[in-house]
Amino acid sequence: MRTLATLLFATSVWLAGSGLEAQYSPRIADGREFGGEVRVGDKAVSLAGIFQTAIGIRTDARAGLGIVNPDEGDSEIFLTGGLRTLLSSAGRRLPLDVALDGQLDLLLLEDTILVLSGGPSFGRAVGPARALTPYAQPVLAIASGSGESETDVLLRLGADYEITETVDVRGSLDIGDDTELRGALFFQF
Repeated sequence: MRTLATLLFATSVWLAGSGLEAQYSPRIADGREFGGEVRVGDKAVSLAGIFQTAIGIRTDARAGLGIVNPDEGDSEIFLTGGLRTLLSSAGRRLPLDVALDGQLDLLLLEDTILVLSGGPSFGRAVGPARALTPYAQPVLAIASGSGESETDVLLRLGADYEITETVDVRGSLDIGDDTELRGALFFQF
């Protein structure tokens, strides 16, 4: 746990050290977006289609449908939804923008599993066009199903890159009891 706290602190200091205009991450949608997401973890691989939309200036919501282990005979469908909100913009008091990200996944396996995860996200746009937004996010994940419950604390390190005004690439690495790599491509319409 001490290593996790040290890594989070070091990442936050690195992000804060760049003297550029701040940005939060994951980026809050400013319109309707649709994208594909791939997750590769220690225990499973999943593919999902996700729709997200702004529901205010500082908040967005997302919903999606996906499949776990699509190349195996025991593949399963899952539903996902989430809410993100910008808590504060960087300014004189804060070197980073802070957002809050919450996600609910419903895995429709033989025994239905409900996974609730979320945490604050600390990010800052970097580069000449401020197109790259690296971020660090401590995440608390609670999984419940089959009469059992499991809690995990992990660190998500990621980056969003705005290829054009309508196309974003997003990636992250979750470090915890299990490791998961995520990649996504989103289009705004």
